[in-house]
Amino acid sequence: MENNGYDRSMISKGKKMSKISIKSSLILTFLCLFLFSCSRVPNKSPESIIGKPFPILKGKSLSQKKWTLPNDLKGQNTILLTGYVQGAQFDIDRWLIGLSMAKVKTPVFEVPAVKGFLIGLFKERLDQSMRNGIPSEIWKAVVTVYGDSEKLINFTGSQKPRNSRVFVLDKKGEVIYFHDRGFSVNNLERLLKVLPAKDYGACFR
Repeated sequence: MENNGYDRSMISKGKKMSKISIKSSLILTFLCLFLFSCSRVPNKSPESIIGKPFPILKGKSLSQKKWTLPNDLKGQNTILLTGYVQGAQFDIDRWLIGLSMAKVKTPVFEVPAVKGFLIGLFKERLDQSMRNGIPSEIWKAVVTVYGDSEKLINFTGSQKPRNSRVFVLDKKGEVIYFHDRGFSVNNLERLLKVLPAKDYGACFR
């Protein structure tokens, strides 16, 4: 009887260890996805990007609308705040605050570009995780790119991935502003200079 009790205890511990092992495997999988997502590509200079067409990317907003960038944006200037890792959100938030303070009327989209092995298996979970942390009223302005993310990474480079890649596109979908060295008021002012004066507040003119 003592042996049976010992066996049951060991089985119970075995089940608990198995659950822990599964959870650990999932955590390691997600870590691998994010580490792999940022295989370093040398950064490109703004001069090599400005004037070029923005690469065609297929994505889906957190409100479930499918997008093809920049085709679905043509006919208007657009600001894109792109990020390759979760840590880029801090820089993106600073840009969003700055653009709000400048009373920018130009449409602004956040574009998380996620690359990783077997990422398709987890994209719904990743999207839901983002929904949990983002107010629902701006889900339509967050367009996540999965399969085409490598196009964007090769277009800009991915060194210092915590810095957002900030673009302004013209009405034809061509890049008229690019910055990847982090937010500052001076860089915000440079961005505003490529927009029509009517599209931002008088205090910045």
